[in-house]
Amino acid sequence: MFKVLLLFIITITPIITYTFIRDDVQFTFNINQNMLNRYFIKAEFDPVNKIIYIDEKVSYINNTGKKLKKIYFHIYPNAFRKAKTVPYFKEEINEAYPNGFDSGYIDIKKVMVDDKEQKYKIIGRDHTILMIELERWIRDGAEMTVEIQGKIKIPNSRGRFGYDKYTFNITNWYPILAVYDETGWNLDPYYKLGDPFYSDVSNYRVELVIPSNYFPVSTGVIVDKEELDDKVKYYIEADNVRDFAIILSDKFKKEEAWVDNIKVVSYCFNDTYKKEALQYAVDSIKIFNDLFGKYPYKEFEVVASDFYVGGMEYPNVVMIDNDIYSYRQPDILEYIIAHETAHQWWYGIVGNDQVDEPWLDESLTEYSTILYFEKKYGTEVKDRVFNKMVIARFSKYKDSDFINQSINKSLSNFNSWQEYLGLVYQKGAISLNEFRRKIGDEKFFNILKLYFERNKFRNAKTEDFIEICREVLDLKRNDAIIRELSLR
Repeated sequence: MFKVLLLFIITITPIITYTFIRDDVQFTFNINQNMLNRYFIKAEFDPVNKIIYIDEKVSYINNTGKKLKKIYFHIYPNAFRKAKTVPYFKEEINEAYPNGFDSGYIDIKKVMVDDKEQKYKIIGRDHTILMIELERWIRDGAEMTVEIQGKIKIPNSRGRFGYDKYTFNITNWYPILAVYDETGWNLDPYYKLGDPFYSDVSNYRVELVIPSNYFPVSTGVIVDKEELDDKVKYYIEADNVRDFAIILSDKFKKEEAWVDNIKVVSYCFNDTYKKEALQYAVDSIKIFNDLFGKYPYKEFEVVASDFYVGGMEYPNVVMIDNDIYSYRQPDILEYIIAHETAHQWWYGIVGNDQVDEPWLDESLTEYSTILYFEKKYGTEVKDRVFNKMVIARFSKYKDSDFINQSINKSLSNFNSWQEYLGLVYQKGAISLNEFRRKIGDEKFFNILKLYFERNKFRNAKTEDFIEICREVLDLKRNDAIIRELSLR
């Protein structure tokens, strides 16, 4: 995510423009499909009452290495049920709710496992955890089908989950399996800062019914549609993704292009920077393909939305605050689009625990944004952007107590957006830039490419990144890497 706190004007003279032609391509994934959980979601959207009716079936495979008597899902919409639990700081409330607080939630009507109703509880400090008590133990490697029926109320909010004048942002909306890792089940709340999510790669088949005057921009690809009187049913498929997001509108305008056999689409609401937004996305995909490794999906979409924060990433789709298109500062729009596109590599393809180790996606993404400007415009522009968007922002915290702390901290250990952005974004990018300077470009980019190749479609840990650094640099110990990257 990119949060806009201060805006800087960056004068840029473009020296590269990419033009691309489509070729047919076979997309393959180096992952055992038999080990992935599969989501089958039927959802119907009611724009009058701001309700989504959902019937979700999940083919769950127990890959924990243990037998289980309980399984857990995150039900994030419940964080928006009450004003006291919404994931915003007090100073953000007026931006998130310009029309006053409006409740959002998910009501669970029924839970079944292998066609039998099951007992369940809604737990957690913000009631965002669904705990299902199984009638029988499920052994390691066994599979079962979990069905969850209910309805989701979308709040009038300009956040990740909500709606306003132009869009319905339907993100982090459906029950999603919690991750079970070496620490057990990860049942973190919806924190007020960062991107408090952690999920495994899965396959999705979604049937979405919406009024015919609306169009869905979503994770995956639309493979078919069916006319239903004044409604349309869209059939959407998404494989090897770690979440499924939808942005709905009845006002979209679009531009599209192709890059490296990938369809790139820009959705917005007027002609201001419509073509520029598309070009920024195309250039980002091309540059990051070359720097890190190939984007493995068929489509990538950038969508303007009612989202006050700035930008937010989801698999195959990123949403950008619609107000930024009217700032008359295209450099800010370019920075945010490049940042969110970089997240397709760092979060989307290579996953991580965004709650406990947010630096793994945000520090890498922030520095990748700087690399975008370097590769597109040259070193002089890169240095100017780096100084204004990273160094200048970080220097504002020079008298703060947290400035010398590690960038490798859990969201629960941050007290404010300023502290989080200062350490994870700015200090993280500065540390990576200095690390690159000391080891040289060849080794630095070899590290990023190897990290991507070994960890795509899985959740990486800090230890994985350090291990690759040790391998490329031929080091016996971790100390120097940890010190240079400010990981302790």
